[in-house]
This record gives sequence, structure tokens and C-alpha cells, in this order.
Amino acid sequence: MTTESDRLLINRVRKNDQSAWAELDKRYRGRLTAYVRRRLQGPRLRGGRGAGDVHRVQ
Repeated sequence: MTTESDRLLINRVRKNDQSAWAELDKRYRGRLTAYVRRRLQGPRLRGGRGAGDVHRVQ
């Protein structure tokens, strides 16, 4: 379920608002990391890559 807060945040991210990127990272890093780790458990994607190779914040 997407909240109004999420929609506003995504609009700011689309405008390349750096503080919005930081907020997005703060809100969803744990979920995204868990998702990537689950995906990397499959034999097709193992290849030595880690969650940090997929998700990087500048």
C-alpha cells in the first residue's frame, strides 16, 4: 500500500532531491537489502555478488 507520504517522496526523488534520496534509503534500505539477499540465493544469480553490489547510495 502506497501512502501519500511515499508518493510525495517519490516525486522528490524523481526531481533528484538529495534529501529525498537519503530519506528513501533510510526508510527502505532494510527491506531492499533483504529482498536482494533473497534473490541472490537462487543458483542463477549467485555469481559472487552481494547485496552491496546492487544497492549503493552516494
